[in-house]
Amino acid sequence: MLPAFQYFTLGEITTGRVERFLKSELAVSYSRAKHSGTLLNLLFGFALRYDAIPRNSVEGTSQLKKPKGTPEALTLKQIAAIRHAAATWRTGPDVLGPKPDGQVRDILEILLGSALRIGEALALRPCDVHDPPQGMVIEVTGTVVLRTGHGAGR
Repeated sequence: MLPAFQYFTLGEITTGRVERFLKSELAVSYSRAKHSGTLLNLLFGFALRYDAIPRNSVEGTSQLKKPKGTPEALTLKQIAAIRHAAATWRTGPDVLGPKPDGQVRDILEILLGSALRIGEALALRPCDVHDPPQGMVIEVTGTVVLRTGHGAGR
């Protein structure tokens, strides 16, 4: 942000200048523009609370539109690398603590073989998995959620 606004005082940073800056950041990446906008909003909010500026120049800018992403399937090489990482996770000679029991590997296999979200995969129970002759079927009946003060629950 310094190169974009280094020669301006707070009062000279107008909504239009912020808008143009955020559009230039959006050309690099949506995430970068979103973080820049958040940071600028916090900085201008601080300056506003201390009467350094009469208004927050970020508030008048247009909403950033997240570009549509194109889903891409993993390659066989990527899948092999994921499986290798899961199989060798915490297996080195210098690793302290309990050895892995295969749960990470099993969860990764479920995620690779299904369209489940991580919370859905973690909430699976044996009664949710059916293996008829036509092929395995997974019934999604829950998800894992984090509740403040209560931890994780199904």
